[in-house]
Formats: sequence, C-alpha cells, structure tokens
Amino acid sequence: RQPVRVLRECACCGLTATTLGYDVGIMSCAIVLIKEELALSELKEEVVVGALNFVAALGALVAAQTADALGRRATILACCALYVVGTLLMALARGFWVLLLGRAVTGLGVGVSFVVTPVYIAEITPARLRGALGAVFDVSINVGIVLGYVVGFAVETRVSRANVAWRLMLGLGLVLPCVVLLTLPALPESPRWLVA
Repeated sequence: RQPVRVLRECACCGLTATTLGYDVGIMSCAIVLIKEELALSELKEEVVVGALNFVAALGALVAAQTADALGRRATILACCALYVVGTLLMALARGFWVLLLGRAVTGLGVGVSFVVTPVYIAEITPARLRGALGAVFDVSINVGIVLGYVVGFAVETRVSRANVAWRLMLGLGLVLPCVVLLTLPALPESPRWLVA
C-alpha cells in the first residue's frame, strides 16, 4: 500500500487520541467557569476532573474484547459515539450529575481509544513504517492538549458570557470525533482482524 495513504489513515484514526488530548486541555480552561456557574464545591470539582481517568480504565478493560469480537473499525465507531454523547452531555449540563455523567461516558471513550487506536495503527501499517507511525497516537494526544489550551484561550477572550464560554469550549470537542465518524467508511478494516 502507498505510504501516503497509510499516513492519511493513521492520522484520521489518530484523531481519537487528539480528542482525548483536547478534553484534557479544554477542561483545565473550562473548569474554572463551570465551578462558578454550577456552584461546585472543591470535592465536586475534583470528582468532575478526575472521573474521566477513573472510568477510562473500565473502557480499556472492555475495548480489547470488543475489538476482537466486532472489529477495529466498529470499535473506533463506538469510541467516537461515546465521545459525541459524553461531549453533548457535558456541554448541555445544567447540574453536577449530568456533567459527571458526561465525563463518565467520555471516559469510556478514552479507555476504548487507548486500546483500539494503537492496535489499529500497528495492524494497518507496513512493517517498515510501523515504528514511525506507532508514535502517531502519542503525538496526537499532545497535539490535542495544545489545541485544547489554544481553543480555551480563544473562547475565553472572545466570549464574554461565562455560561456560554465553557459550553462552547466543551461543545467544540464534537468536531474531531465527527470527522473520524465521517471518514470511517473510507478506512480499511485491520488485515490481522480479518485473517483472525
């Protein structure tokens, strides 16, 4: 297969990791505004921020079995669907519990992404490119973190209403998983999974 095509496929799949990084970066900007509007205590603030990582472990536990049973592409689809639902819940939350539910759903998507994305990238790349393209996942996370900080800064400086600003910050997290969902039909299934 052509290296340019493989690179494009890996970059597209890597957007699931960019979404994870975006969530980390944007939440650090949004949580200050969220805490004020929803009147969160220190404990609730910590729970909201930390819930994603805790639930991600559960997502990772089921991701391998799901990827083996349904295929890598179907599991990436599930990952993106979890990101979309979780992001919508967070952006539309009117209280702590809906916000926490959104973080939990997003956390499941993060856990699934941590398992399926590196596996998929490794399985679709030729051996001579596997080492270099294996780094796409890690680089994508860091790109997402920087993107989250940049978007957070831009929204905070341009949107004066705090209740609109944090919802917009979180809501923009829909863009990346939607791009993956739109391009997913063009991605090949993992040859290793097809053989298995």
